Amino acid sequence: MHAFLLVHSDPDTVFAAAIKRAADIFDHPDPATHPDFTSLDPNPSITITDVRELSSWTARLPIKSATKVAIINQAQTLTLPAQQAILKTLE
Repeated sequence: MHAFLLVHSDPDTVFAAAIKRAADIFDHPDPATHPDFTSLDPNPSITITDVRELSSWTARLPIKSATKVAIINQAQTLTLPAQQAILKTLE
């Protein structure tokens, strides 16, 4: 598993860079429509339920690609339990 951390003062710039990286990985112009792509977006925060769903999604094999891509948009909005759960997922 690989993980990238992209940091910038403008969240839209970071998200655009992450989407571009996903497009490059999949060689697909719109990764949001790719079955091996997912994104966690704050609504208004990212909860432990969101992270558990992400963990379940990452445990399944990719559908069309050799890899999967998940973007955690605005990770600073993760709740404390979600932060702890994402660390366990990355272990």
